Amino acid sequence: MGAIRAGKDPKEFTKRIRGIKLIPHPWGEGVVNTHLVKHWEPPHSDSAWKYPPTHLSSTVVYREFVYFEGGVDIYLPDDTESWLVPILPFINSFGKQGGFFSFHSFEQAEPPKPTTHLVASDMKPNATWEKVSNFSGESKKPRDTDAWLSFRAELVSAGSTYKYYRFDEL
Repeated sequence: MGAIRAGKDPKEFTKRIRGIKLIPHPWGEGVVNTHLVKHWEPPHSDSAWKYPPTHLSSTVVYREFVYFEGGVDIYLPDDTESWLVPILPFINSFGKQGGFFSFHSFEQAEPPKPTTHLVASDMKPNATWEKVSNFSGESKKPRDTDAWLSFRAELVSAGSTYKYYRFDEL
C-alpha cells in the first residue's frame, strides 16, 4: 500500500522488495499477550455451499497481541536507498494485522547483533502483487513461509498468557 500511496507501480515494487533482507530492531519495552478471540469469517470451502455469499460464521481463534512502548528501527541494504526510502513515509503499518507507526527519519547505521530468534512469516521469494495483495477485496491463500526473525531483547518475565520483553536501546 505504501507503494500505491507514493505513486509507484505496486507490481514492480513487490518484485523488488521480495528479494531484500529487512532487519527490524525494536527498542523500548513490550508485552506479548496470548488470547482466544471470537472471530467472524466466511465459511470454509467444504460448507460454503450451504450459506449465502454474505454469510459469516462464528469461531474462536488464537491470537497474539503486542502492547509496545518504544520504536522500531528498520535496517535496509545500502542498494535500496534510491527506490525504498522515498516510499517509507507512506507506510504506516507493519505485519499482517497492522501495528501502526510513523516514519521518523533515515540515517546510516550498522544493524545490532541479535540475541533473540523467533519463527515468523515472510513473503515467499516468488511473491507477486496478485498473490500477496487483497487490495481488490478478494480473499487470498496464505502466503506464509517459515522465516527467522532475529532481534535484540531480554525476556524480563513470562507466564502462561504473556511474555514481557525489554528491547535494547543502542
